[in-house]
Parts: sequence; structure tokens; C-alpha cells
Amino acid sequence: MVCLFTDGLAEAEADGERGGRFGEERVLGHVGRLAGHSTRDMLEAIYADLAGFTGGAPAADDRTLVILKV
Repeated sequence: MVCLFTDGLAEAEADGERGGRFGEERVLGHVGRLAGHSTRDMLEAIYADLAGFTGGAPAADDRTLVILKV
């Protein structure tokens, strides 16, 4: 499996008081836990978590994620 993502995804900022970045570890953690699922399910789960993390705030940078299973 290959997982590529832009810095805009990893550097997405949390909404509200908790602050912080979404982070590379969080993205890769999802990929590891969801490896047995379809790539569509993986992408949807990661972007859903990202939306919750950011409170649905508009992106300040692109948030691109590509997952390839070979």
C-alpha cells in the first residue's frame, strides 16, 4: 500500500481551544488501522475525522490524500 498526502492535510489546525495539528501520525495511524478496508472507506474515514478535528473549518491549504493498494 502507498499513502501520499500533502502538508495541508497534516498541518490542518484543530478547531477551538484544544489547538494543534492533525499530524502525520494521525493520518498514518488511520491507514494502519483501516488497511483491510477499501481505499474509499479509508479516505472517507480519514476525511470524516479531519472534519471533526477542524470543526468543518475551510481549508487554508489543499488537503490531498492518495491511497493506492497494489
